[in-house]
Amino acid sequence: MEVMKSFGKTSGYYDVFILAMKRLSPSYEEYYQNLLKANEIFVERFPDFK
Repeated sequence: MEVMKSFGKTSGYYDVFILAMKRLSPSYEEYYQNLLKANEIFVERFPDFK
């Protein structure tokens, strides 16, 4: 998991690829926004989970 996180940070995956996907695909943008909402709910319900 740590290797994947490191790859995502150093390769531009989050800053370049995901940003481009959100711009190119309205359905991916919707999916991404739903993930963010789900994460907020998860963090509220399980604040001590890491």
